Amino acid sequence: MKTRWTPEVLKEMLTNPVYAGIGPYPAFIEEREWVEANVRLIEEEGAEPIIESILARFQEVFPLLPLPDAEPYIRDANVSPSATLHRLLAALRAIVDTVDEWII
Repeated sequence: MKTRWTPEVLKEMLTNPVYAGIGPYPAFIEEREWVEANVRLIEEEGAEPIIESILARFQEVFPLLPLPDAEPYIRDANVSPSATLHRLLAALRAIVDTVDEWII
């Protein structure tokens, strides 16, 4: 089955934090580049849909792990998107680091 490269599919890929390297998954893109892409998305679409998309992609990959509260990240991303995205990635990595062993 061929992937249809729609704007929504591309946004889902760009907002997937796993691509920046989380848990047992290697980084496909450097954190700086992932953050830059998502800063641009925040500038185009606003913080709320992008932060929510990042958290939704994380939950798709790690459905049993808790999610951080989106509200502080949404609020802070409106002021300082780059720093907020770095903080959010660190928080997601910390959640994943609580897992003792991965079977993938």
